[in-house]
Amino acid sequence: MTTLVALARRKQVPLRGYEARASGTLEKTRDGLRFTAIRLRVRASTDQGREDELRGLVELAEKYCIVSNALSVHVELEPIIGADQPG
Repeated sequence: MTTLVALARRKQVPLRGYEARASGTLEKTRDGLRFTAIRLRVRASTDQGREDELRGLVELAEKYCIVSNALSVHVELEPIIGADQPG
C-alpha cells in the first residue's frame, strides 16, 4: 500500500479507497516449511475515468514493493543471547 500511495501521489492519481486481502500456500519442502505462493487481492478506487491509470499503478507498485521483493531473499538469523545479571 505504501508504494501505491507514493506512486499515486507522484502521478497525481487520486486514491479514494484501498483494501487488500492476502492468502498464502504453505508447503513442506526439502528445506522445511515454506510459502510457495502468496496471493494479494487489492481493491482500490479513484475518480471516474482514471481507473486504467490506477490499475497500472497497482501493477507497478507490485513490481517495486519492498515487502514483496524482500520475501524472495534469504533470511539471515543473528541471535544475540544474554543473561540477566544477579540483583
